[in-house]
Amino acid sequence: MAKSGFLTQVIVGRVGKCDCHPINCPCDDAVSNPLIATQALLHKPISLAVHPNGNVYIADQANYKIKRVETAKVQLSKSTNMYILSSPATDEIYYFDNKGQHLSTSSLLSGQLLYNFSYTADQKLSKILLRGKFKVEVVHLNSTQIVLKRRNGREIHITSAKQDNQLIESVSGETTEIITSLEYGDRQLLVQIASSNDGNSVHFGYHTATSILSNVTDAVGNVFELSSPAFSSGILVAKITKEASIQRILIDDNEFVEKQGKTFTKLTSSPSGFALDSSTGEKTLFEKMSNPLLLPNEEVVLKQKISFPEVVKPARRHLNHRVEWRNHVGRGSTSDGGAYRIVQVNGRNMFTVQFDRTQLTDTLIDNYDNDLLQISWQEQYRQFKYDEQSRLVHISFASTVIPSIIRKIFYHSNSSSIPTTVQIGTEPEGNFTWILNNSGNKIVGLITPSGEKHNFFEISNGGVKMITYQTDDPSERPGVISYAITYNAEDQITRFSTEEGKKYFVVKRDEYGRIESLNYSESNSFQYTYDKDNRISNIIMYSSSGAILNSVYFNYEYDDLLKLVGLNAVTNEFELGRQRFDYYASSGLIHKMANCTFEYSTQKRRISHRMFSVDTHYLADRKPVRLLLLSSAMAQILEASFEYDSLGRLTKTIWTVGGQTQTSEEHLYNPNGQLSKVVLSRGHQWSLAYDQNMRLKQINNVKLKLGAGGLAQKLGDTIYESDHKTGWIDQRGSYKFEYDSIGQLLQVNKSSEKTGELKGDHLHYTYAYDDQNRLVKRTIGENGRESKVHIFYYALPHKPHLITHYTSSTLNDNQAIWTIHYNNDDEPFLLENSSGQLYVVVVDPFKSTRFIVDYTGAIVRELVYSPLGKVVEDTNPDLFFPLGYSGHFQDFETDIVLVREQNVLRPLDCTTGRFMSVSISSFAPSIDLLHPEKLADPWSFKHNTQPWAIPTDVGSWLKLAGVDFGQLVLSGTNSQRQPDVDLFNPLVTASSSFQCPSLSLIRSQLCALQDTQLQLFHQLLTMKPASSNWQTAGRAKHEWNYLQDYQWHAPIGPVFV
Repeated sequence: MAKSGFLTQVIVGRVGKCDCHPINCPCDDAVSNPLIATQALLHKPISLAVHPNGNVYIADQANYKIKRVETAKVQLSKSTNMYILSSPATDEIYYFDNKGQHLSTSSLLSGQLLYNFSYTADQKLSKILLRGKFKVEVVHLNSTQIVLKRRNGREIHITSAKQDNQLIESVSGETTEIITSLEYGDRQLLVQIASSNDGNSVHFGYHTATSILSNVTDAVGNVFELSSPAFSSGILVAKITKEASIQRILIDDNEFVEKQGKTFTKLTSSPSGFALDSSTGEKTLFEKMSNPLLLPNEEVVLKQKISFPEVVKPARRHLNHRVEWRNHVGRGSTSDGGAYRIVQVNGRNMFTVQFDRTQLTDTLIDNYDNDLLQISWQEQYRQFKYDEQSRLVHISFASTVIPSIIRKIFYHSNSSSIPTTVQIGTEPEGNFTWILNNSGNKIVGLITPSGEKHNFFEISNGGVKMITYQTDDPSERPGVISYAITYNAEDQITRFSTEEGKKYFVVKRDEYGRIESLNYSESNSFQYTYDKDNRISNIIMYSSSGAILNSVYFNYEYDDLLKLVGLNAVTNEFELGRQRFDYYASSGLIHKMANCTFEYSTQKRRISHRMFSVDTHYLADRKPVRLLLLSSAMAQILEASFEYDSLGRLTKTIWTVGGQTQTSEEHLYNPNGQLSKVVLSRGHQWSLAYDQNMRLKQINNVKLKLGAGGLAQKLGDTIYESDHKTGWIDQRGSYKFEYDSIGQLLQVNKSSEKTGELKGDHLHYTYAYDDQNRLVKRTIGENGRESKVHIFYYALPHKPHLITHYTSSTLNDNQAIWTIHYNNDDEPFLLENSSGQLYVVVVDPFKSTRFIVDYTGAIVRELVYSPLGKVVEDTNPDLFFPLGYSGHFQDFETDIVLVREQNVLRPLDCTTGRFMSVSISSFAPSIDLLHPEKLADPWSFKHNTQPWAIPTDVGSWLKLAGVDFGQLVLSGTNSQRQPDVDLFNPLVTASSSFQCPSLSLIRSQLCALQDTQLQLFHQLLTMKPASSNWQTAGRAKHEWNYLQDYQWHAPIGPVFV
């Protein structure tokens, strides 16, 4: 018991309902069959006795027994002659021989073999076999040197200290060049860790008298001072100081409290699990539970309870949320080759995965025996081959109607793990791509099949990394593109700039690691202020593009499963609209929204409204095959059918309007998997040809000239001009473009067709973005005057990048507020405005908008696209709708699509199908073996020609079963929202729940718990407050006030082990 009376640990005994007194009490096992102590019943213990051997004797007066408590020992299995030890926290079972040597490790729940271990005659570890395939040899050169050898020839050398071989002194590679070194001082205390790769080192200092850590100096010179722990009123107190930042750590029995300013986080442990409390009022409880595969005394965290406090303004009740995760694995008989796994959430079977190894099929089945997803593994369709070093050497995608897609991969030597050559296609016609690696197996260059050479450099110096993309041909412009990225001690981006610093992006943080401001070179900036609980309270935007709007508020309501049930949006004191959401209790799928009812059956979904209904039919792999739009009188308005090849690529589409075929489309592919021809029945046809580098070179009879790296230079008679420093397109014919510092489009100017100058008769388009790089304003000006303004809103908290509302105004009309409603697949299906007008939106399998139908069943707008995204037919461009090609924002007047990539909206030129600016992610080289040419082509865009991607993660399967775990929250730590500033990885953002404060030991505690207690329940998601209030202050200042409501965002997503 803790001093506070809190139960910290149970040694023996459990609660029982029986109060019987007989000597042979049936509630107790016989003497010959001992129980785990925590499972034993103690009715009335009256005295204890301790034997010198450590056994404890308990006198139980209620049933006249003396019970002995002794240390539990692993029993030798008679059937296997091995000791078997379970570790439920890590989902592992360990097997030891009768000598105590660890022989193997298996998965506890699946039974899959994970590791095998072999030993030398003198009982030293000699070999590790991972999952039965990947071998690691352990060579003991002497008492202080060990070599780890992989099958591919790679080696790691580990050297220990002579005075104590438990202390590692260095780790080195095959060349014996030291990678990491560790230095020890008096009393064998670690004083320095140094890395030879980047020259960084970390130093540790200790108190002389106690040998307790006193200070830490990180790689960039920051000093963290730790005070000597001292007791105050029975509580252990320690302080960590970094400059002006002071953090207090309080430890009291089962509690661990971390305080910084007025904020605190408390971790409380108990026998049944642990709990997290924060100063903002959120509480999270993780409970341990038993599992059928565990022993009676073994438990693992499988249940999570979260409580959020009530909100005063606006009034919102408190939320209590519970999630319980279990799964069960079973196996059929060997004759039918069957096996299955059942996943259970909150006591209900969410889905069953049935494996049939005879028919080579995997089937995902819901709780009502409906097939959600079926995958057939046929060898003639997809093949992957490996060499003796377990390296991928062959990929082929075959089809019954198209030639095979083939990739062959070659390596320089047996010790190389990165390919050096990729052959595209079959011999002898196949093209070769050469990949250049350095001695550290890092990609430093690439030679394309046509001989273009591209070099990649990354120079690290004092927290600055210079990433360079370079071509060998001096006649090409740009020949060199460079970006400099500066990092702080926490490896967070603080500055990103183009060559010569002409364009830059700066992130400023305070002493706690919170983002204070984001500054762009274009005079745009965002400033953030925080409340006492470290939550963002205001965002102020300073912009050179003028005021965006006056104000907008979003208020949300959630149920106890944290599903959105209410949404109210208000702008300029006018309601954008109240929305209610209802869900099926059995499946969690949406039931009612926007006066529509959703119905689901096997491979079918129906959306019903009093004016219409939309039926969508699916294949077993969830690809749509038929769409039917009916009127309220069940008359057919529109029908679509879709056909696919064996790789899941669209091959034929037929659109039928009013019972008559309107359009048919056919897609053909070449042996390299590229789109080669598209034929429309209405007279449109495109033939596409590609060069040796697999870049598009001709569309019908129009030639496309590309420079080194794939930079567009000329399409037919249209000339493309680019900035020779950045490679960004400056001009396309009569259009001129301007960008911000991260390559987002800011302005388009269309010159006069007659003069070609920006004088007199010309149009200009401007674009403005918020702090999450979302488009919030589009302005069209004519002859220097603003004529149209479009404002965009993003009201769905769990889908923050979907445009939900917009206004479209001209100088002469009143603003109408338009609302876009989305289905479960994030496809727009309904459009309505504040005047009561209602439209059905019909999209193709790629989410491209194809038809807009009014409430009478009349088609008021139809869109037809080229294979590259350009609109070639538009029956009503005056009806503004922002979504076009592949569901992205499309500016139909400038032929530009804004594509979200790596937290940046990159402009896509629909006439060439290529990007107009370069994403900095292009300069963090990685190889896609199916498309290695992409590495040397940073302007390329993946159009809808890829083979179908099979959903293989549990999170996707749960979504098919009706549960979106992306809305669940792990804990209430620091309920805050911070801007996304990691431009490389959109899943790891500054809004991580552990980013603030930067000095966090609770973070370390939770990381440790994830590795131990949460292997079976890993829901590391983040929470951030919701409602935004934008207020104009001055000429060009916009402010967001975040109300005390809740908004969820999952940058990491569910992970299940």
